[in-house]
Amino acid sequence: IVISGRKEAHYKIPEKEFPYDPAKPKVKLLGTGGTIASRLDYRTGAVIPAFSPGELYGSVPELADICNLETEKLFGVFSENMGPEQYIATAKAIGREIEKGVQGVVIGHGTDTMHHTAAILSFMVQDPPVPIVMVGSQRSSDRPSSDAALNLMHSVKTAAESDIAEVMVCMFGPTSDTYGLLHRGTRVRKMHSSYRSTFRTVSDIPIAMVSREKITPIRQDYKRRRADRAVKIDTSFDERVSIVYYYPNMKPDIIDSLIDNGYRGIVIAGTGLGHVNKPLYPALKRARDKGVAVYMTVQTLWGYVQMYVYDTGRDMMELGVIPAANMLPEVAYVKLAWALGKTSDIEEVRKIMLTPVAGEITEREPSNGYLIFQGGVPEVEAFISTIKK
Repeated sequence: IVISGRKEAHYKIPEKEFPYDPAKPKVKLLGTGGTIASRLDYRTGAVIPAFSPGELYGSVPELADICNLETEKLFGVFSENMGPEQYIATAKAIGREIEKGVQGVVIGHGTDTMHHTAAILSFMVQDPPVPIVMVGSQRSSDRPSSDAALNLMHSVKTAAESDIAEVMVCMFGPTSDTYGLLHRGTRVRKMHSSYRSTFRTVSDIPIAMVSREKITPIRQDYKRRRADRAVKIDTSFDERVSIVYYYPNMKPDIIDSLIDNGYRGIVIAGTGLGHVNKPLYPALKRARDKGVAVYMTVQTLWGYVQMYVYDTGRDMMELGVIPAANMLPEVAYVKLAWALGKTSDIEEVRKIMLTPVAGEITEREPSNGYLIFQGGVPEVEAFISTIKK
């Protein structure tokens, strides 16, 4: 191209033919966007994606040691632009690839809303027989501190070799380039705006650690890989659901406006054990009378809604607000949209919401479920020492 009378060269990611080895498993990489295996063009500021198998092989040749990789670009969007249309198309694409016989599926995704997509795919893709691994990168491939190549290697290894047949997020464990963690899709959340180890399992512990050499389970209660190709794709989704973060002095018109605009479901991230102020009570009663499903989660993220403890919680339950156990607010949001897409019966919705599907509700929080690798705290140091390689 010519700019101001000067010729400028396009940067092209080196491309080599991805070698095929009939002895290696077949993995499909579905792309939705994000900076995984991409490079920043410092002249234009644009991110140049590497997405064909040849480009990925040119960028991360180690992938050929793991599997036969095929790629398909579903979308090219920033993760904040992922929504029901993309969720449904991604779930259907996963179903098609499983039927074709792949050993695992990797989904390249921007990190900002990856936990939302991981959660909805956990509901839309029922009992998959192979690993489904979501992966992204916090820093583009051209940066010395990039996590893109390692995350890609870890996720592809998991898809090819792991016996964990669930929807997972694969990202850095510690901030060092030591290992990645495999987080259950309904219990994971992005917790730091820029750290490479931004994803954490909340109110639980990760499923496994993954390095270039091996996959080490941290727990054993995961669904195992199967030889069959059976999978149920259930893409129900009602867009008329909102999530409301409670704050002191919130006015009832916030809830009223959702009711007046035809919303069928509201998830509240309440304070403490699941509380809001009394001025909201008439609006909550009106929501119940209009048949709007209202569920309570906690903005503390860790822990359970406990609305029986204080009068305020019991009062809200009488107004129709339903405690959502220890579901994360974003997970409750996508599950409520999924449930309302299946039925208008408010009791049937309640049954779906409170019946665990993919680990989104657990019976108890493990004793080490709140240990978030806070350096220097003795009990955390002791826990970390038990899971390091």
